[in-house]
Amino acid sequence: MGQSRLNTERRAVRVAFLCAALAFLAGAAVGLALLSATSDGVTVSNAAAIATPTAAGHSVVAVSVISSLPRIVLDMSSSGEGDTELVTVEGSAWRLDLMCSGAGPITITATFGRVDRWNATTNPQDRLAMACPSSSSGDKASATFPDTGRLSLHVTAASTLDWEIIVTDLP
Repeated sequence: MGQSRLNTERRAVRVAFLCAALAFLAGAAVGLALLSATSDGVTVSNAAAIATPTAAGHSVVAVSVISSLPRIVLDMSSSGEGDTELVTVEGSAWRLDLMCSGAGPITITATFGRVDRWNATTNPQDRLAMACPSSSSGDKASATFPDTGRLSLHVTAASTLDWEIIVTDLP
């Protein structure tokens, strides 16, 4: 015995409703992704979700955002002596990565806070000093510092020394 025409029509209606529901869910997911997007792209964060049952049997979800990803706050390259703009380090520490090519000494001085009217620093400083080799591949150095806040960097180097500094805000 074959299926009756009535059962075939009901099945077609169920399949159509199922396809429409799936299309609606897909559209909702895309819409949510577009709403959470920024001009830099989709925002991704680490979050821990905890579901708590209520007296009515429903669950309430509490989301706690954990900032556990390092964030690059400065990436600058130049040659010779130079200063950076002010950057803000909000985590527990910050890392300074220095790459250089050309021979000679180089010193990076981080100044926190402000300078007084005689251009003297009023807050602590962190320093990273190294001697760049004369090889064409250059050299790298890295240091982690515990001081946080607003800082600017001053690079002291010969004019023939090319360098790149990267400041990473560590959680």
